[in-house]
Amino acid sequence: MTSEELWQTLVDETGEALIEEAAAVSLAQAEQELAAAGIDVADVYGQADSFLASLRAGGAVVASAADPEAPSRKALPSRKKARAIPVWMAAAAATVTAGAVAYVATRPSEGTPPAPTTPPSTATPPPTADLVAQAGDLRRRAAAACNLSHPEECLALLDAARDKDPAGEAREDVKALRQRAEDQLREIEAKPKPK
Repeated sequence: MTSEELWQTLVDETGEALIEEAAAVSLAQAEQELAAAGIDVADVYGQADSFLASLRAGGAVVASAADPEAPSRKALPSRKKARAIPVWMAAAAATVTAGAVAYVATRPSEGTPPAPTTPPSTATPPPTADLVAQAGDLRRRAAAACNLSHPEECLALLDAARDKDPAGEAREDVKALRQRAEDQLREIEAKPKPK
């Protein structure tokens, strides 16, 4: 359904119901509601009479509502005239309501966040065979450094190997080599330094 079709459907449905509801209101009820809303009904009748008189006179304003000699509306208008005000008010309310509904239905939502997307994978891709081979070479060099009692070099080489092949860090021989290098480093740090 296009926005124009939606608009027309809302106007048709809402307008008809409100017009029928407004037409069912008696003149006395309408005057009471207008008075309760703070509208001077007698003044409105006077303005309407002035306007109608100006139309009959060819567009010239005959009298204003503020003019004390302006025609006053003592007698109540016929039921047909009294029905026009509520009907027009109902039609205006229906139009405004339908417009608001159509606006809300057709405008893009500002507060709605976009649909969630799948977050990028945080897992690193498996290393290539070349990276695994490089990591193996680094671990052999780390073992040699540890055998020569160079624990800092051993740990640096093991860290570089871990960056290339994280899964290799879980192997028992690599864990044991790292532990041995850390133990050597603690022993070196625990020895008193010459002054």
